[in-house]
Amino acid sequence: MKTCFKALFICALLSSQLFTACVYRSGEDNVVPGGCNTPATVSYLNDVLPVLQSSCLGCHDAAGNAGGIVFDTYNGLKTIVDNGSFQGAINHDAGWDPMPRNASKLPDCTLEAIQSWIDDGAPEN
Repeated sequence: MKTCFKALFICALLSSQLFTACVYRSGEDNVVPGGCNTPATVSYLNDVLPVLQSSCLGCHDAAGNAGGIVFDTYNGLKTIVDNGSFQGAINHDAGWDPMPRNASKLPDCTLEAIQSWIDDGAPEN
């Protein structure tokens, strides 16, 4: 009986630790439904631009000019954000060329951060 109770206690303790470890919260982060730690304010310079540099600007800079879409400047990106084509392409929505081309879709947490930035008006911050 003692062994059974002890095993049950350990199992309950581990389960409680598992569930509390699944969600991280701090005063500066928002835990979104997907479990991402998205900053309360997503920054163009700190959060969006690094994604562009690593996943987009190899083709969509002034030199590459792929598809006539250039967003190596904030204003260039803002134009395609405002017309919805950026979101359609990076989310691999029907009717849009999926971007990055010939690569996997960006990670869900990256897409959620970008969407948060767009929902805040896509500021140049």
